Amino acid sequence: MPLVRLIPEDACDELTLLTDGPCIVTVTAEAGDTATAESYRVSEAGLHLFRLDMRDFPGAERVTVDAGTCGSVVYSVTPAVQGQVRLAWRSSAGSVEHYTFPIVRTTTVRTERREAEGPQGRVVAAAETDREIVLVSAYETRSMLEPLAELTATAAAWIVTEKCYIPVDIATEEAVVQRRGTLSCLEIAIRPKRKKHAAWN
Repeated sequence: MPLVRLIPEDACDELTLLTDGPCIVTVTAEAGDTATAESYRVSEAGLHLFRLDMRDFPGAERVTVDAGTCGSVVYSVTPAVQGQVRLAWRSSAGSVEHYTFPIVRTTTVRTERREAEGPQGRVVAAAETDREIVLVSAYETRSMLEPLAELTATAAAWIVTEKCYIPVDIATEEAVVQRRGTLSCLEIAIRPKRKKHAAWN
């Protein structure tokens, strides 16, 4: 994901840090002419997960996470909007990335019926309902759309709620990341994680 991002005021984000020794992570929250900073110490080398919770910085308009040699990420804080959907997914680099889709374009319910022949004729033996939701990103640059497009190939994705991560399947197989001369948005279709049915011999 790019080092300049948007984040809703009630959301969390996770940064995967690979350090070659002790490291200080400094979070600076700015609002108007004021700024406050909090520092967190990583005591040893290795792979570390840093979780930023925006509820720890109420009223912030911009937040910078500076992890020294690991780099800095700058967040512009946006208002929380009812109905937006935050997704998390495992990237090709192994990190878990997050993005908030501000628009739910459609919600479609499909039912698949399995029928069988019985004494009274054909009857519905089973019915399975599937719900598909199409999410639309904000208008973004190619540097943001490229990593978002990895959703089409991810091994794992989740809807992020206040209490938990809910597994989902990604139904979209391709994504447009550039349209000549314009900013673009990305559409991603998701559905609840499908249960694997037992194979019958």
